[in-house]
Parts: sequence; C-alpha cells; structure tokens
Amino acid sequence: MTNKNTKNINTNKKTKNIKKNNIKNIKTKKNKLKKTIKINYKKEYEKLKKEILKVREQKNNIEKENQKNLIEFQILAKTFQSKAQNQINKIKKELENKLQKDKEDIKKYGAQKLLEEIIEPILNIELAVKVGKNDKNVAAYVKGFEMLINQIYQELQKFGVSLIEPKIGSEFNPKEHQILNFSEKKGKKNTISKVNKKGFKLHDRVFKVAIVETYK
Repeated sequence: MTNKNTKNINTNKKTKNIKKNNIKNIKTKKNKLKKTIKINYKKEYEKLKKEILKVREQKNNIEKENQKNLIEFQILAKTFQSKAQNQINKIKKELENKLQKDKEDIKKYGAQKLLEEIIEPILNIELAVKVGKNDKNVAAYVKGFEMLINQIYQELQKFGVSLIEPKIGSEFNPKEHQILNFSEKKGKKNTISKVNKKGFKLHDRVFKVAIVETYK
C-alpha cells in the first residue's frame, strides 16, 4: 500500500471519528437540552400548580366570608324584622287599647258635662230647702221639694252618679273636698267641721267636689 493511500485511509478514519464525535456531542447536548427543558417545565408546572391552588384557596376563603356575611345579614334582617314587627304590634295594641278606653270613657263619662250643668241648680234648690225648713209658711212646699230632690238623686244613681257627703270630723280629702272657710271652733286639725255643699262622682271620677269647712 502506498503512502498516499495510507494517508487517505487515515484521513477518512479521522473524518469518521470527528463525525462520530460530533454526532455524539449533538446527542449529548440534545439530551441535556431535553433534560433542562423537562426540569424547567416541571418547575413551571409545579409553580403554576401552586398558584392555581393559592387562587382556589383565596376563592374558597372569599366564598366562605361571603357566606358568613350573608348568614349574618340574614340574622340581622330577621332580628330587625322581628323587632320592627313587635314594635308595630305594640303600637297597634296601644292604639287599640286607647281607642277602646276612649270609647269606654265616652260611654262611661259622656254625661259628665250635662251633669255638671244640672247639679248646680239642684244644689241651690237643696240649699233653699234647708233655709225654708225654719219657715212654717213654706213647710209643706219644703217637704215636696225634699222628695223631688231625693227622687232626682235616685235616678242619677242609675247612671253611675254617687254623692260625696263627708261626715263631720272626717279627714279632709283634697281629691274630693274643697275648703271654703276655716272653723273658729276647736277641733282636730285638718278635719271637716261643716259641709256647705255635697260633691258628686260619676262612677270613679269626681266631677264636683264637696264644699267644706275645716278646723284650723
């Protein structure tokens, strides 16, 4: 074999080796690149996965908070509605009671104004009768007037009218009595010494106080 042929063979071998090494290097680099890409992809995937989980957790927390707020609002709304309804029922009941009381008062005390107007003339007649008892000339008339006055009082009782006739020596009651004068005679302080005019009640309401005198 000539030197030239030997050289060509060596050159070919060398070229083949270079190609082989190049291919090997390319494969190595390719594998490294694949590995790097795989690693980076895995890292990015894990990172993205964590972000997704974090977003989901935040979403769940927001939903839980919203649900909690909704429940609290519903409770507050029900409480407010209940209180408002109770208040409305209370006001309604008070109005109904007041209307009923006013109705009963009108029925019970409606005649008070009329009674106030007719009682005073009756008392004046009664006072005249007391004075006339000492006059023999009018004694017969006096007896007739006394009977008439008693009949009037009996009729008034049917409508709930009662007399206020304090006894001499009884305690003065400012709700039922009015002092006209103080007696100069000796007696227990703040007790009645004389009754000048009767008083009157309509059921439990005093509409005309008794006019009295008391001891000092």
